[in-house]
Amino acid sequence: MKHKILIVGFCTITAATAKAQFSDSVHNYIMYAATGIINKTNSSRSYLISNAAQYKLRIKKNALNFAAGYIYGRQQGVLSHDDFNTTVDFNFFPKDSSKLYYWGLLNFDKSFSLNIIGRSQVGIGVAYNFMDDEKRFLNISNGILYEYSNVQLSDGVHEKNDLIRNSFRLRYRFLINKIIIISGTNMLQTAFGHSEDYILKLDNSINLTLNTWLRFRTAFTYNRNNLTKRENMLITLGLTAEKFF
Repeated sequence: MKHKILIVGFCTITAATAKAQFSDSVHNYIMYAATGIINKTNSSRSYLISNAAQYKLRIKKNALNFAAGYIYGRQQGVLSHDDFNTTVDFNFFPKDSSKLYYWGLLNFDKSFSLNIIGRSQVGIGVAYNFMDDEKRFLNISNGILYEYSNVQLSDGVHEKNDLIRNSFRLRYRFLINKIIIISGTNMLQTAFGHSEDYILKLDNSINLTLNTWLRFRTAFTYNRNNLTKRENMLITLGLTAEKFF
């Protein structure tokens, strides 16, 4: 069963593209996001609340990142979203390397909308920066993930899986005329030996700079877990707030 929702409201979600704005004297980045929408008519009512937090610590070129998010929503009194995710990851640059680096990841998520009761991932891999300056950032990465998950299939049966996935990610960020930022993080994770078992995550946005810490943002987010045959889609308008120190 497909599950989609369209949201237009106040939103302060920040994509993970802040790397290019760090300098030699700026080593910390913090963000908190909150969004909500209420829709009520004579015949229907719905609401959705989303919270997200992010922290980045950079020591020289290496970085430690933490992110967490929670989405809760109901439609016609029926639960539509109860989704939580948290991620800790690090980037390690070998000596004298500015383009090629290694990454590690710890992730946990659960999602009512995707029928994921609980999913844990741990992995390592390599990444390469084709461009990385104030105006342009283009990066690809690939790695191996070990995953343990408990999901509900389309027929209502619970299935526990212990498997290995390949994880491919494409990230980009482009600054246009010093005020417009186009950015995205897109990821495909496919189980080895089971090509029909894949996870697809798309997060792309356009930001208009209002001042040094505030931006107007429009974003498209799409998630699909093909094993459970479930997907969700968010289209958001709102604000992005961030602080470097």
